[in-house]
Order: sequence, then structure tokens, then C-alpha cells
Amino acid sequence: MMAPFVTRFQEKASSYEAHAGVQAVLAGWLAEWLEEAPGLKAASLAWELGAGTGLFTRHLVGKRFLRLKAFDIAPAMVGEGRRLLPSVEWVVRDAWHLPMHACDRLYSASFLQWAPDVPSVLRSWCAALRPGGRMLHGLFTKGTLAELRELMPGTPLAWLTPEEWLEHARTAGLFIVRSAVRKQVTHYASAHALFRSLHNTGATSRTRFGAGRLRALLRAYDSRFPHPAGGVVSTWEMLRFEAVPA
Repeated sequence: MMAPFVTRFQEKASSYEAHAGVQAVLAGWLAEWLEEAPGLKAASLAWELGAGTGLFTRHLVGKRFLRLKAFDIAPAMVGEGRRLLPSVEWVVRDAWHLPMHACDRLYSASFLQWAPDVPSVLRSWCAALRPGGRMLHGLFTKGTLAELRELMPGTPLAWLTPEEWLEHARTAGLFIVRSAVRKQVTHYASAHALFRSLHNTGATSRTRFGAGRLRALLRAYDSRFPHPAGGVVSTWEMLRFEAVPA
């Protein structure tokens, strides 16, 4: 996910899980494609990248990995993850550039959309797999926050479509084993609650609104995108894909 959002995950580690409902949905949906433990090599080394506080990591616990390492660049996120899931090996690390032939399984959830250079990152991740390795990722795509994008046409969110993501993966040397797209319509008590949720997960707008403009934006959102039961709706589009080096 690119401009106009920036990430402040280090500052929001303590509030992330309370506001990351849609990220938890993606983690559960992605976990449906995890291999059953008997199918994993006893010596498998698994890495989860951008693990945050462990919303997806907890789905990996109990799989028959020799080692499971969860990486995040934010020390506060790693600290919270270590507190919640002490059996996992937590590491502070930048996941965008990985060593070659480093692991047997590579996972990420709600992370890859933040990649600063998608082709370069995917090439690095492809090269990080050992022979026989595979990867599984879940991320948000262009249909996400469609309502907000409609209200902010002058500052478009630079999302990639699912097709663009898969094409980047193929260009990076990956063979797509399977992929799927899901749309999740989420209910918030108000536009203000939606914005507060985004803020408390660490996603903050680059655009600086004056108080009057922000109030107008919130009113417009409340008016144009109501939920039948009250409050507002927000659309999120997710992609999951499993891949191996081609």
C-alpha cells in the first residue's frame, strides 16, 4: 500500500490487535491454505515476514517446523509478538532484502502491499527459498478502501490489482500454484471510527487535513456509505497466492 499512507507500526504495537479486525480476517483466510503438518519436512525452516504482533503467526504455531522465525522491522511489534507467542523465535529485521537460500517456507500476511519496490522484493523472496521451498502470501489489493478513494480522487491510493501482483510474481521467477481474491465489507460505527481504526493499526495518511476539511470528509463518508444497521461500510479486497520458484 503506497502513498498517501505511511506506516507507524512501531508507535501502534500496543493498539494494533484491538483495531486489526480485517487483518485478522485475512490471516484466517490465508491459513486455510497452510499445509497439514504431516506434509512438511521435519527439517523445514519457516520464516514469516512482517509478522507484526502475530495475527498470522499463531496459525503457524504447531506446524512441524524445525524452526519458526517471525520477523518485523518494528521492535515494539516484535516485543508484543514475543509476549503473546513466546514459543516463536522473534527477530527485528528489515524483510525487503533477504539472503539467498535461507528458508524452506516463506509466509506473510497483510505485509507485502507495503513493498517499496515490488519486483525487487519478490525477486529477493524467490531467491531466499531453498530447493523445494515454497511461499504463501496474503495482501490487500486495489479494491481496498474503495469508498475512501472515491472521496479523495485528488490523492489516489496507489494499489496494485490482483492481476498486477501475480504478473510481478511471475516476472520475479515464481510459478503461481494457486491464487484467490476475496472482498470483505466491514462495518464501522462511523467514518470517525474507521479513521481511528486505520490510525491505531499504524496506517496514517500523508495528507494533512485542516480540522474543517477533515470534518467535511467524515460527514461525506457518513452520508454516502451508510451501513443498513447504522454506521458505515468499508470495502477491503484481499489476494492470497501460493508460489514456488519456476
